Amino acid sequence: MNTNAIPSLPWSGDEEGWSESYQRMVRGCDAIPTADPTKLYDVFERMSRAEVDFDELPRPTGIGREISVPLQKLDKCKVCLNTSNLRLCNSCASAIYCSRECQKFDWRVHKPFCSQTQQINLKTFYPFIAYMFDSLRRLTPTQERNPSSHPNPFVDSMFQKLGRRMGPSDPDSVLHPALTHRLLRAPAPGSRRATSSENKIHHTVVLGEKHNLQISDLPNPHKLSSWWKGHSTMAGMQMFLHVIRENHILEVTVAVSLLLLSEVYSAHMAKSFDSSGNPTWEPRECFRLEYGHSPVSDFGICRGRIQGKANGVQTWTYYNPKSSSRTTVLDPDNHFWLYFRTIKGEELVLDCCTFPYGMEGCVDASTCLRNLSSIFRDYGSARTPAYFYAPRHPEECPNSHSLIETERFSVMHDTTLYGALSWELFGGRDKAQHAIIHEFMTKVQGKPSTVDQEDRVRDYRSFGAMLLGQVLTGKHWKNWEKPTTHSRDDCFDPRNPKEGVFMKGSKADPDCNAKLNGLMGFSARYLV
Repeated sequence: MNTNAIPSLPWSGDEEGWSESYQRMVRGCDAIPTADPTKLYDVFERMSRAEVDFDELPRPTGIGREISVPLQKLDKCKVCLNTSNLRLCNSCASAIYCSRECQKFDWRVHKPFCSQTQQINLKTFYPFIAYMFDSLRRLTPTQERNPSSHPNPFVDSMFQKLGRRMGPSDPDSVLHPALTHRLLRAPAPGSRRATSSENKIHHTVVLGEKHNLQISDLPNPHKLSSWWKGHSTMAGMQMFLHVIRENHILEVTVAVSLLLLSEVYSAHMAKSFDSSGNPTWEPRECFRLEYGHSPVSDFGICRGRIQGKANGVQTWTYYNPKSSSRTTVLDPDNHFWLYFRTIKGEELVLDCCTFPYGMEGCVDASTCLRNLSSIFRDYGSARTPAYFYAPRHPEECPNSHSLIETERFSVMHDTTLYGALSWELFGGRDKAQHAIIHEFMTKVQGKPSTVDQEDRVRDYRSFGAMLLGQVLTGKHWKNWEKPTTHSRDDCFDPRNPKEGVFMKGSKADPDCNAKLNGLMGFSARYLV
């Protein structure tokens, strides 16, 4: 194809960005879900200079996909409708039969789908889900992983189509208040034991003048030492991790739940259009979550409150004397977590967001990162906040706290969401998609979602789709073993810092390693 044809696809000139031709090309590239954004930038930049031929780009896998979810209960045989002696298809857990004869009779119809299905056990997969929470939380607007500080309009448009904003116009409007100011007075973060009279603990942090931590994977050691006056970089990193994990709990929970539905449960891909203008569908490799050998029949989001048991529930208010403003970021009576229910009726809870309340249970997710691209391997994965348990089994429940559910919202069986997730890559500018996501977020949080919240979900899903896509296409989860859990994140304990633990599973990055040496090895130098 003549490269001169590329500039002839005109920009529409409106807020929707570039033409539908570009959108179809971008969405159809099968490399995008696993691509390094730096490489994407290079492709887009070369396209803008008419230096790359479309033939050099990955071939489309289709224009869309179809969400297919498993059975909710063992009720009747798929063939004869018998209600006794029922058993699931061992391969895909998506069909029920009462006998070998019924299963054999249905095999010709069932085989194309069944042969494409693979099971993912939550017992070994949940650390990766927890890692997605922690990794996405770190995608602050000052750290958008953009390869250039001077993007041209074409590249900016392409990244917008991928849900990647090149940078906020006002970082202070979306950042945690503690990330843009010095800390004049603050208690040390960490768990606190509950007392017999009170299991709620409130802290006030006094903010000072404006301060830029220069966050890029890790804070600059010199900036960090002057951020929290009178404290070492060890203590500063503990506070930094607390602040990052206090950010955007609703948005990251919504994003991860939508990612599980769109990436795990998309079972058919659009192949081509027939004479009527409708796409024909073909089975593609798909996946099913299970717990043990019991398929997950439903998952979604719970809203409720945190109740302290052994630990007190902490809340933090950030007071700015200059503006006389007080910001309390989190409310323990308005908390969000994930639930899973198996076809046998077993309930499971995955809570990855109680760390800033003083519940420091962690899982080692570093083994999940071994074969991933370097851009996805963040530091600190060996201590990823997570509580995963079956509430009906008291011996599995944490003794630090309990979660009191007030309402739940199924993601797997919300058919309205299927339309919003039908593209292979989330089109954040599509008005219909945007309206569906807005309605769902409004329902979950109990009040209208804001544009900033929806943009954040879009950004999280864009990066998360590439991260999760790489795990699924590479079948990496098959080599993961039973995870190791820890009672707290102790990497930056001033009495015994664990540099090796913090670096476990991470990428090799000279710039970040130099910062880490400053944080871990020379903390005394940076005391103020």
